Amino acid sequence: MFKIITASLVAALTFGAGSAHAGVINGGSALLNKANVEQLGGWLGQGVDLTKVYAKSAGSTSYDFHNAVDGKGPTFVVMQATNQHTGVTGLIGGYNPQSWDSYSGYKPSYDVASRPAFLFNLDSDTVFRQRTDSTTYSYYDWWSGTYYSYTQDNGLYQTYNYGGYGPTFGNGHDLYVDQNLSYGYSNLYAYASSTSTDLLGNNYGYTGMTISGFEVFTFAPERNDVPEPGSLALFAIALAGVAAASRKRAS
Repeated sequence: MFKIITASLVAALTFGAGSAHAGVINGGSALLNKANVEQLGGWLGQGVDLTKVYAKSAGSTSYDFHNAVDGKGPTFVVMQATNQHTGVTGLIGGYNPQSWDSYSGYKPSYDVASRPAFLFNLDSDTVFRQRTDSTTYSYYDWWSGTYYSYTQDNGLYQTYNYGGYGPTFGNGHDLYVDQNLSYGYSNLYAYASSTSTDLLGNNYGYTGMTISGFEVFTFAPERNDVPEPGSLALFAIALAGVAAASRKRAS
């Protein structure tokens, strides 16, 4: 009997430790599943639990989006988009490490450490990181007969914040959503990937798209359900008690 009880307790504890907490979507989602949450966490570099703070509905506008998300801190924006030319669809979006707002225009990020933002396509498992490189351009001034050069920081502009726009990233714009949250485009510049395609699988360049599903999530570090040392100690005490009771009955 003792062996049976012990085996049951060990199995229960092992199951709890082996079924570590998977990413949760508080409020549910019509677009994401748990595998998607794990992928987003992987790109972010930590496990995350999501909380839905906005979902597009009939008649929604960019002002509804901003009312729901402005000042809420870092967010994931996820949308179902279709390339207007090719018909290719994808579950795309972006991670904004700063709060959205309705009035600041371009939000620059001047140093590499402030550029964790990224765009993504969950269907193709592709991530587009904010650029950290610069390009030097030269030109000739005919009036003075002099060559000039200047260096441009390619990933300087992280997002564009304006009440009449939906979520907009980069100065391409790399990802733009219109006031009605139904149309957008991607013209990658401040964000790039290791592939030669854009957000919906085309070669780099302007891509117009229609947007159907649209959701925004805040997040917190993924909760860990693996038993802590205190729980293991309690288990050991309980197991010792079971053993003592078994011996007493046997004697």
